[in-house]
Amino acid sequence: MLDPDLSDPRREPRRGKKLLWFLAIVVTLLVLGHLSNLVSLQSCEREVLRSYQRGLAGGRTLRFPEEDPSFCTDLRWRLEAAGVRYEALPAEEFDKDPYPTCGMKQAVPVCPFVVSIDFWGQYGPLGGIGGKAYVVNFFGLSKLVLIWPDWVS
Repeated sequence: MLDPDLSDPRREPRRGKKLLWFLAIVVTLLVLGHLSNLVSLQSCEREVLRSYQRGLAGGRTLRFPEEDPSFCTDLRWRLEAAGVRYEALPAEEFDKDPYPTCGMKQAVPVCPFVVSIDFWGQYGPLGGIGGKAYVVNFFGLSKLVLIWPDWVS
């Protein structure tokens, strides 16, 4: 004996509507996630720099050589935007005590609401980490979730 609800022809369109709603929600979340990534790239970079200074660097002022081209062009404005304390030192002074220091590449979207940043930091003569920092974001609100190390000392 067939269940009267299963043979009801009105039941089929409801399944189709549910599937359409589900697909519309998934597509909307994907679009919003990628849009959030585009808006949040700089916010994610700032979050990684702040977390490094607060955590591994122990709140100390970051140090960089004055004549380092990557520091002069890219990193300086990122540090200033993040509000991270740093000092640019002459090469002789930097060579005596270069710690803590760090570097990073530009943030790259990985998937909706997640950004990856190639990052390295040295906080002592035998202390450092380098790898990918993963940051979860939502339209400018960013939180460092994980640093996946390629190297650690």
